[in-house]
Amino acid sequence: MKNAKVAVLPANGTGASTQRRENLRGDFLAFFSYIFATYHDFPYKVLLARGCSTLFEAQKENRFDIPPGSLMTDSGLLARAGDLVTHLKQHGKFPSIVLIDDIMVYGRAMNAVLLGLERQISALLPGEGLSYNEREIRHKLSIAVRIEVFAYHGDALLLYPEYQRCRSQAGWSRGQRPMREFRRLTLDMASVTAHSDVANASYTISARLPKKRPQADAQLSRLASYLANAGYSREVHHGMTVFQKYSPDPQRASAVLTLRVLPRPGAYRIVPYIFVADLSRDEFSSVTQLLDRTFRLKFRGSLLSDPAMNQRVRCELCAMMLNHLLLESIITGAGLSRDCFTFDSEKIIRSFGGDKPARNFIRAFLRNAPKLADSCIREFLSLPFLESFPFPVPSLSDRVLDLDETQELLEQRVYTRSVNAERVAYHTINGGLSRSMIQNGKRSVCIFLLLKNLSKMLQGTGKQLDIRKVFTCLLYLMDCGYTATIVRDLYDGEYYCHCMRVGEVSLSLMPVKYHSFIPLLMEMERYCLWGWKDMEWKIREYVGDTLGEPALAGQLWALTESIHRSGQRFLDWAEPAGPDDEAIRAYRDWKHLS
Repeated sequence: MKNAKVAVLPANGTGASTQRRENLRGDFLAFFSYIFATYHDFPYKVLLARGCSTLFEAQKENRFDIPPGSLMTDSGLLARAGDLVTHLKQHGKFPSIVLIDDIMVYGRAMNAVLLGLERQISALLPGEGLSYNEREIRHKLSIAVRIEVFAYHGDALLLYPEYQRCRSQAGWSRGQRPMREFRRLTLDMASVTAHSDVANASYTISARLPKKRPQADAQLSRLASYLANAGYSREVHHGMTVFQKYSPDPQRASAVLTLRVLPRPGAYRIVPYIFVADLSRDEFSSVTQLLDRTFRLKFRGSLLSDPAMNQRVRCELCAMMLNHLLLESIITGAGLSRDCFTFDSEKIIRSFGGDKPARNFIRAFLRNAPKLADSCIREFLSLPFLESFPFPVPSLSDRVLDLDETQELLEQRVYTRSVNAERVAYHTINGGLSRSMIQNGKRSVCIFLLLKNLSKMLQGTGKQLDIRKVFTCLLYLMDCGYTATIVRDLYDGEYYCHCMRVGEVSLSLMPVKYHSFIPLLMEMERYCLWGWKDMEWKIREYVGDTLGEPALAGQLWALTESIHRSGQRFLDWAEPAGPDDEAIRAYRDWKHLS
């Protein structure tokens, strides 16, 4: 026990074995085959981003029988809400929709999708001369919708009651899992994504560079040389290479341009992403007007600056276009051969509806992007607001956190946010929910505020953040499946901001890190006289005093507190322990002597 080491996250995200990953791939193949056979005639097959759509991408070597234009993400469904309203006007009901997700515990993510769809439909009804109240819209949708989930635990008790029947009528019979298996499964899903030829970014077009091509290494070398000369910094973290540039400069960064190179099986994935500090409505409007002026493209009859466009769709379209323009400007500037790359445009088409209007828009944009990218990116970076509202970047000193320290700090923040969100769900069902829990229990936080919170965590330590390392670690956790970066509007469209969102797998960060100690913690818990609340002095007395590890004792107590306050159990995270586990025997001997 004295020499026990804390586990670290593997470089590929999670530690699932090759056999477990292959078994899970086979299960997902069966699941998607069932979906597309059972719901073949449903005109709307909706993969929830990001987990389910990414896992579908990992199956792309399998050919499914899918009618053209029927497969999309939940963002794509929002983009096609006008078609749903037209169908309602013509037939008095909504068309058949199947919502497909990878995992479900409480049903919160599904609620968000359904509520967003209800609101968009409600906003479109007056234009078609229709009048339905919220209850009537929900009732009609509940008749049209089916919900299929690959794996779930419990009864999704927070799913809106009207939609419970949509789930109960689903036919996938292998979904229900005990919590212990469910927790393991979420880690395995992240591992499947990390080991597949997929970029974990739902509305970003990535470039694929096959490793077998003779010029692949030369192209990468030329890319790195160009970016270095263009002022990009370079960080290598767990096999991922991240290039970053700050506009207007690192100390007043309102835009962070990133390009990451991911080694994938058989190929490199090159993924662009532009982070922008929170924008006001007028500032965001200047971005949409720039893109409209440059490309003169309409999406389903609307320009990006048209107020009638759904705000989420507008945000994601703008982010997709800016990200790809950055990639195209770099490819052109570096003198790379575009013939060496393939671009995952089909995934993006699904993200915006999967139908002919989405395909026409994306193809027209991709056709014009190479020749317009450089001038458009330069004009974007010269917009006045990028000078006035920077990210909160501390002045660099000699005492900055290195990559490992930065990742540990970020993991703590991610884990705390996921635990707080889990705590809200647990107490909503079991009682005791407080206002402070609700305020702290949101699953997403804007990057601007995240940087402030991370800096606050370092107060009094004498150390500071290096923003380059923060974004490197954030992108790494995203590629591992622990977090997602999303663009969204706040305050009814007043802001356009980039957010970090935690998912179900984020709950595993600390249990995985301290997994070797969980059998010991379970043993301690067995003899607690007052539930789990007398665990603190047991941990501090044994681990801190007897074993001389006070820092570890504090970390194990923090883990214990987080698990119990959010309604979890050590058993859900434990690996089977044999009767002669050395740490448990040592603790029993100590307990007997004391």
